[in-house]
Amino acid sequence: MKLLSTQRQFSDYPDKLELERSIHLDFILGRLDGLSRWKTGLHTTRPFLTFWLCNSLAMLDQLAPVIKTRVLDSLKAWHLPGGGFATTFSPHAASIYSSMNCLALCACSPKDFEYFDSKALYRVLEELHNPDGSFRSEIDGETDPRITYCCVISAYLAGIDVTVDPLFSKTHEYIKSCQTYEGGFTTRRGGEAHAGYTYCSIATLSLLQKLECIDITRLSFWLVQRQMDIEGGFNGRTHKLVDGCYSFWVGASHSLLSKFFVKQAHDDIVKHSSESSSMSEGSDGAELPMSVPCMSFDPDKPFYSIPAFSGDMLIAQERVQEYILVCCQGSNGGLRDKPPKYPDEYHTCYCLSGLSLTQHGSGTVKFDDGETIKAEEVILGDPSNRLQEIDPIFNIPIGCAEKLHRMMQKR
Repeated sequence: MKLLSTQRQFSDYPDKLELERSIHLDFILGRLDGLSRWKTGLHTTRPFLTFWLCNSLAMLDQLAPVIKTRVLDSLKAWHLPGGGFATTFSPHAASIYSSMNCLALCACSPKDFEYFDSKALYRVLEELHNPDGSFRSEIDGETDPRITYCCVISAYLAGIDVTVDPLFSKTHEYIKSCQTYEGGFTTRRGGEAHAGYTYCSIATLSLLQKLECIDITRLSFWLVQRQMDIEGGFNGRTHKLVDGCYSFWVGASHSLLSKFFVKQAHDDIVKHSSESSSMSEGSDGAELPMSVPCMSFDPDKPFYSIPAFSGDMLIAQERVQEYILVCCQGSNGGLRDKPPKYPDEYHTCYCLSGLSLTQHGSGTVKFDDGETIKAEEVILGDPSNRLQEIDPIFNIPIGCAEKLHRMMQKR
């Protein structure tokens, strides 16, 4: 299918690209009222539907207290006595993950989840754990990086330190085994690299602080190839079509890589500075090693950037925003895969997430020495298109995950 509208240049409409907030808000709020008769088969996926809609509202800065209260009531109803969440009789990793993210979005104090038992959830995760470090979706369920990601994220949000807990000591080894010769990640050895599995793998390793264990060079090359030359959006696999949802799956992967590169460059500069300061005063010093990029450091500005594009990611961030704003907005609200498909809850959330990520780039980066820098924002079209910055590891607004993590640990 030929997407003629995406072949225009930015100069054709420099200030006319607009995120239709009002109709998207109506679309989201209408679906929070319940499932239509055409979607009753999605009854068991209500935690995910709730997460997609609530996260969309949060990015639009429209997650009102009354909606939070309704969501918290639903989460209490979905909580299982034996631990975890589900709309059926047994816990499922995906339902637990989406419910925990909803809790992070809506909980304001420990009183909002007095019923929640972190120890019971840990026991559930132990039951889903495999000897190789991966996790199953449920008892006798499937195993892949998506499910493993859901379990690691859920554990962190429940207040568990996943970087030291023995339950996750081999998880990075399992993830590493899923990297393909292309550079992306798959479900198992010998499979085809896919953007969804790749994101889940990168986000898991980032949270475990083990991203350096994989082949970053091959991964970067594969991710860069996901941006389509004509449309500007991303596909999820080699020789596949563009899809709006990959604005998140690929965009978040690039954001995490950018954060990694920034931290790596900062650590190299700090290391070199400490080595230089330890030299004798009579020494003329030493040149920067070749592995350290030559750059000037300004604490108020990002210092790792790709000169060819605006922003600090290895992609053309404006082109991704252009694809979302031109091709993914439904005329009656909501966002979609591509024309002429219809909008849905899933694509609405992940298109907005991708738009936010490409606006904020690597976003806020915190270093081990306490310093913090923030990437320069890249907003295509009207300034009102700006969305709330999200954390690429969790796909929820910055600070929400850490807040819930701290509240859980203090209980």
